[in-house]
Amino acid sequence: MASPARYDSPVKSDRPIPLSILCILGFLGCLLGMFVVYSPSVQKAGMTYALFRSLGFTFLIVCFFGLWSMRRWSLWALGSYFLVNQAVCWAFSTWDKGTLGPLLVMAVGLIYYRRMR
Repeated sequence: MASPARYDSPVKSDRPIPLSILCILGFLGCLLGMFVVYSPSVQKAGMTYALFRSLGFTFLIVCFFGLWSMRRWSLWALGSYFLVNQAVCWAFSTWDKGTLGPLLVMAVGLIYYRRMR
Protein backbone atom coordinates (compact mmCIF):
# COMPACT_ATOMS: atom_id res chain seq x y z
CA MET A 1 0.00 0.00 0.00
CA ALA A 2 1.40 3.37 -1.00
CA SER A 3 1.72 6.01 1.65
CA PRO A 4 -0.36 9.15 1.15
CA ALA A 5 1.38 12.23 -0.15
CA ARG A 6 2.29 14.80 2.44
CA TYR A 7 1.09 18.20 1.39
CA ASP A 8 2.52 20.02 4.36
CA SER A 9 6.13 19.30 3.38
CA PRO A 10 8.00 22.10 1.61
CA VAL A 11 8.39 21.69 -2.13
CA LYS A 12 12.00 21.44 -3.30
CA SER A 13 12.61 23.66 -6.31
CA ASP A 14 15.35 23.04 -8.85
CA ARG A 15 15.84 26.78 -9.25
CA PRO A 16 18.36 28.39 -6.88
CA ILE A 17 17.15 31.39 -4.89
CA PRO A 18 19.66 33.88 -6.41
CA LEU A 19 18.39 33.03 -9.91
CA SER A 20 14.80 33.39 -8.77
CA ILE A 21 15.52 36.83 -7.34
CA LEU A 22 17.35 37.95 -10.50
CA CYS A 23 14.54 36.69 -12.71
CA ILE A 24 11.85 38.51 -10.72
CA LEU A 25 13.92 41.71 -10.74
CA GLY A 26 14.58 41.20 -14.45
CA PHE A 27 10.89 40.80 -15.27
CA LEU A 28 10.04 43.93 -13.31
CA GLY A 29 12.93 45.85 -14.86
CA CYS A 30 11.85 44.90 -18.37
CA LEU A 31 8.24 45.87 -17.75
CA LEU A 32 9.27 49.20 -16.28
CA GLY A 33 11.91 49.62 -18.98
CA MET A 34 9.24 49.66 -21.65
CA PHE A 35 8.43 53.18 -20.45
CA VAL A 36 12.03 54.23 -21.18
CA VAL A 37 11.17 54.07 -24.87
CA TYR A 38 9.11 57.24 -24.39
CA SER A 39 11.90 59.15 -22.66
CA PRO A 40 13.34 62.21 -24.38
CA SER A 41 16.84 60.71 -24.65
CA VAL A 42 15.55 57.65 -26.54
CA GLN A 43 13.25 59.75 -28.72
CA LYS A 44 16.16 62.06 -29.51
CA ALA A 45 18.23 59.08 -30.73
CA GLY A 46 15.54 58.29 -33.28
CA MET A 47 12.78 55.85 -34.08
CA THR A 48 15.21 53.06 -34.99
CA TYR A 49 16.78 53.16 -31.54
CA ALA A 50 13.36 53.28 -29.85
CA LEU A 51 12.32 50.20 -31.82
CA PHE A 52 15.54 48.43 -30.82
CA ARG A 53 14.96 49.24 -27.15
CA SER A 54 11.39 47.94 -27.15
CA LEU A 55 12.34 44.76 -29.03
CA GLY A 56 15.31 44.37 -26.69
CA PHE A 57 13.08 44.46 -23.61
CA THR A 58 10.80 41.89 -25.21
CA PHE A 59 13.80 39.67 -25.96
CA LEU A 60 15.02 40.04 -22.38
CA ILE A 61 11.63 38.90 -21.06
CA VAL A 62 12.03 35.74 -23.15
CA CYS A 63 15.58 35.30 -21.80
CA PHE A 64 14.41 35.70 -18.21
CA PHE A 65 11.64 33.17 -18.80
CA GLY A 66 14.29 30.74 -20.06
CA LEU A 67 16.44 31.44 -17.03
CA TRP A 68 13.41 30.92 -14.78
CA SER A 69 12.93 27.54 -16.49
CA MET A 70 16.64 26.75 -15.94
CA ARG A 71 17.45 26.52 -19.65
CA ARG A 72 21.01 26.85 -20.94
CA TRP A 73 19.92 28.61 -24.11
CA SER A 74 18.89 31.59 -21.98
CA LEU A 75 22.50 32.30 -21.03
CA TRP A 76 23.60 32.06 -24.66
CA ALA A 77 20.75 34.39 -25.65
CA LEU A 78 21.67 36.86 -22.88
CA GLY A 79 25.29 36.85 -24.07
CA SER A 80 24.19 37.54 -27.64
CA TYR A 81 21.88 40.31 -26.49
CA PHE A 82 24.67 41.83 -24.43
CA LEU A 83 27.05 42.00 -27.40
CA VAL A 84 24.44 43.39 -29.80
CA ASN A 85 23.24 45.90 -27.21
CA GLN A 86 26.78 47.14 -26.59
CA ALA A 87 27.33 47.66 -30.31
CA VAL A 88 24.01 49.45 -30.84
CA CYS A 89 24.43 51.68 -27.79
CA TRP A 90 27.94 52.56 -28.92
CA ALA A 91 26.70 53.35 -32.45
CA PHE A 92 23.91 55.61 -31.18
CA SER A 93 26.14 57.21 -28.51
CA THR A 94 23.77 56.14 -25.73
CA TRP A 95 26.16 53.83 -23.87
CA ASP A 96 26.28 54.07 -20.08
CA LYS A 97 27.04 51.77 -17.15
CA GLY A 98 23.44 50.55 -17.09
CA THR A 99 24.04 48.56 -20.26
CA LEU A 100 26.33 46.23 -18.30
CA GLY A 101 23.41 44.76 -16.29
CA PRO A 102 23.13 41.50 -18.25
CA LEU A 103 26.71 40.68 -17.19
CA LEU A 104 25.59 40.27 -13.58
CA VAL A 105 22.76 37.95 -14.62
CA MET A 106 25.11 35.94 -16.83
CA ALA A 107 27.72 35.65 -14.05
CA VAL A 108 25.18 34.29 -11.58
CA GLY A 109 23.69 32.06 -14.28
CA LEU A 110 27.08 30.60 -15.14
CA ILE A 111 27.50 29.50 -11.54
CA TYR A 112 24.46 27.26 -12.00
CA TYR A 113 25.09 26.35 -15.65
CA ARG A 114 25.67 22.64 -14.94
CA ARG A 115 22.33 22.40 -13.13
CA MET A 116 20.49 23.78 -16.17
CA ARG A 117 19.13 21.63 -18.93
